[in-house]
Amino acid sequence: MSTSLRPCTRTPGPRRNTRLTRTGHHFRQRFFISNPTNKGRCMTEEISHSRHASGLRVVTESLPQLRSVTLGAWVGTGARDETDVQAGSSHFLEHLLFKGTARRGAREIAETIEAVGGEMNAFTSHEQTVFYVRVPSEQLELATDVLCDVLWHPAFREDEVETERQVILEEIAMRDDTPDDLVFDLFGAAMFPDHVLGREVIGFETTVSAMTPSAIASYHATHYAPGNVVFAAAGDLEHDAFNAMVVAHSPDASSTRPARVAGAPASVPTPVVV
Repeated sequence: MSTSLRPCTRTPGPRRNTRLTRTGHHFRQRFFISNPTNKGRCMTEEISHSRHASGLRVVTESLPQLRSVTLGAWVGTGARDETDVQAGSSHFLEHLLFKGTARRGAREIAETIEAVGGEMNAFTSHEQTVFYVRVPSEQLELATDVLCDVLWHPAFREDEVETERQVILEEIAMRDDTPDDLVFDLFGAAMFPDHVLGREVIGFETTVSAMTPSAIASYHATHYAPGNVVFAAAGDLEHDAFNAMVVAHSPDASSTRPARVAGAPASVPTPVVV
């Protein structure tokens, strides 16, 4: 794969220039970063950021020397945003969003991405839930459509909820039988006793078993709003084109980020013997 680099005659060292433009309610901030190589050449990377009236943010890094693109939806909600009875809801949602929408079933979602040589996955942490897709750059519009469909329009079919419930309960049982995984949960509970940050991301058998489809849908409606989501992409793309794709497939209602669960006051870590 060839890479086109322009000559760089300046003193070696990163340099960043910033430009800020506004069009109506749309703000765009652009960073131009030139990175020298060991052969005295440099490659310009363009980082752009748009913020919309709905609260939705879109960030891209243009890397035209590549032939692929990775895009993701970063939801600003994770395990720390759950109440005691909601423990495990963020992780449950991560599973369910791949199980189908009003337009696509679970198999179609997977086959649509895999048929063009791409991959799609997700992960949940205490701070956020992330869904991402990696595809050849010419399939960016298709990947954006699928990612937005999964994020904004999950079907929450009752049979799929029950199927994923059993999958997660099995994951909980497997974790308890895997010491090198369990030790991290014990460490977190010891460092943050009686606090949401000390709770397992996956939840508990009691809370996962009790979650109803309506409760999960309500959690999604509260947290999966434009003001709580950042779409980020890097690779062979143009910011304006990707930004337009995201906006076309996303809700335009104004929203703000939900307040975080405060949890218990900070306390002294407790000793744990394993």
